[in-house]
Amino acid sequence: MFDKLKQLREMQKQAKEVQKTLADEIITVQKGELEIKINGNMEIQSINIASMESKEDLERDIKEGMNNAIKEAQQVMAKKMMGGGMSLPGM
Repeated sequence: MFDKLKQLREMQKQAKEVQKTLADEIITVQKGELEIKINGNMEIQSINIASMESKEDLERDIKEGMNNAIKEAQQVMAKKMMGGGMSLPGM
């Protein structure tokens, strides 16, 4: 039982370390005149619009850009978790 608690504490420690590392990873995605920067914890760092477009184009670019940024952040997170030595018991 104590071994399981020890493993759980170790996993929590590893998860916090990975989360800190991910906060430093910045993913930049460009879509049209839009640039989005998001960190590995999927927190938006900045949004830059180079020029005004039509409302519809801007809305589309924001939606697609955010989706792309989130996907890239998830990929970075998965690589960090797999490469960071984080081991999940039973997996």
